[in-house]
Amino acid sequence: MITSERFTELYERYWSVVFCKCRDMLRSEQDAEDAAMDVFVNKWKSIHRYDPGRSFEAWLRANARNHCISLLRRRTREAEWLAGVDIEQVEVEPLFGLVETLALDACLERLAPLEREALIMKEVERMTWEEIAVVLQTTVARARGLVRKAGRELSRCLGEP
Repeated sequence: MITSERFTELYERYWSVVFCKCRDMLRSEQDAEDAAMDVFVNKWKSIHRYDPGRSFEAWLRANARNHCISLLRRRTREAEWLAGVDIEQVEVEPLFGLVETLALDACLERLAPLEREALIMKEVERMTWEEIAVVLQTTVARARGLVRKAGRELSRCLGEP
């Protein structure tokens, strides 16, 4: 169980990691600050679900990524609404991209959390094997194995050979 004092220490230690992740995704210092604060508030509210066997940093990074994606999607929906987009006039190709994105998200959610985190760190965040191993508190060989397994599962889910 993480106490409030311990959570405060973790907050101070990882604030910059979460803030930078949010800033990179949202491209705004103010939005990143708000998003990072939201991540920590949400993590404190759900601290009872934290698995001590899992890297706290990896847990935060995954949640920061998911929160920022939600914010970006909301921005897109709001921008479309404000622009008065008529769904009847939307071209098929952009919708196909949306369907692919939704399918990818669904397949990513089916992966084991550790595999998903390792895959995202390698393919999206472009972290080195050593960096992934440190964040996940494992070996480089295990990190590689997690990414390979996640890639196979993702391909299978998406129906790719």
